[in-house]
Amino acid sequence: MTETWSAVPDGRAPVPPRATPDREQDCTLRTLERAGDSIVTLDELRAGGVAHPGQAIYELQLAGYRIERVAGRGHRLPRRNLGYRLEGRPEGGPGTAQLH
Repeated sequence: MTETWSAVPDGRAPVPPRATPDREQDCTLRTLERAGDSIVTLDELRAGGVAHPGQAIYELQLAGYRIERVAGRGHRLPRRNLGYRLEGRPEGGPGTAQLH
């Protein structure tokens, strides 16, 4: 993922881009899709750049994505933990849900 940094007009240090709801939802959805049947923890989503993973999951659920909260083993964590798994897309197929 490429991020664009902007300089402040007075020449201070560059400012990292803010996490937008759209970007957080997109990142969360991509991570859940890549995980397949494995679970994804909130910590894994945070490590992937999602500042508010619980909110992103909630918003995806409101948009019609079926996301299941499960207990099991994460694809990167050997111990038992709580996480999430994508169970299905909104009715109408990919790209039909509004993510905001």
